[in-house]
Amino acid sequence: MDFNFPPRRGTGIARHLTHCSSDTVDLINQLCIYDPDHRISAAQALRHPYFDAVRCVIKTNFKSNISFVKLIELKKMYKCKNKE
Repeated sequence: MDFNFPPRRGTGIARHLTHCSSDTVDLINQLCIYDPDHRISAAQALRHPYFDAVRCVIKTNFKSNISFVKLIELKKMYKCKNKE
């Protein structure tokens, strides 16, 4: 089944995400591109600057048994302290 929707210009998601950082909005925009040839891959998404804080925490706490939930909490704290 082939779906060929006509091109349509959107209004942008940023106006709905005013509480989010520009990195967050950029990542979401890249993930929501309809054409898979132009959409960011999962591997590329994980290298996006949005995840810099998580990578930093993982590097510094690699040997400890820190949970993923704790990493997300630390990321939120990091973003709040470094809000753009």
